[in-house]
Amino acid sequence: MNLRTSKKQLPTWSAILDLWNSFNVPLTEIRAFNVKVYYPSLPWLDKSSDQQLIGSSNPQNDTARHLCMSICKYGTEMTILFMMVAYCREVKSRNPFEIVLHHEIKRLGLSSDFWDGNAKYVLPPLSSFSIIDKIDRAEGAWEETIKNAAIIWTEINSRWAVIRIPSFMDCKSHEYEEYRNYCDNQYELQERREFERLKKKYES
Repeated sequence: MNLRTSKKQLPTWSAILDLWNSFNVPLTEIRAFNVKVYYPSLPWLDKSSDQQLIGSSNPQNDTARHLCMSICKYGTEMTILFMMVAYCREVKSRNPFEIVLHHEIKRLGLSSDFWDGNAKYVLPPLSSFSIIDKIDRAEGAWEETIKNAAIIWTEINSRWAVIRIPSFMDCKSHEYEEYRNYCDNQYELQERREFERLKKKYES
């Protein structure tokens, strides 16, 4: 971030958080991975159709990973911070109030380098992006940016859930162990079928 503005013109984190909370934005739903239902590499789930998003970008998957793995460990406020930063990244906002967001993340001892430097689209597809075609970059317009971010995240979290796919799991967890056991069993079954096929072929 390289935004120049007077500290007197910036809102406090408390003011930003109070405004965000006034919109009652729901948190992202995290769903357990079901090996018999879900593909193991697609984290975004359309809740209306129960279909996983195919063709999501690495930055979009990084957003899902942070929501599912790293961000949630630090509580609700960190999740809200992340959602605001993700929105600003998506719409290429350069509103000076972002300084406050990054300062708060740093105060928590974390890094705000959530995506690759060249990442452009970090949020899942949403029709509402077409109506937010510009961000007011005036120094006093942070309230409008927060309002827009709240609108977008309310729609995202109403439509999309994040699946805790295997790469998002703790490798020492019971759910990951179950996944690995399932994969091993499937591999053994496949090997057995191939053995039986070849055996039948050469015995006939």
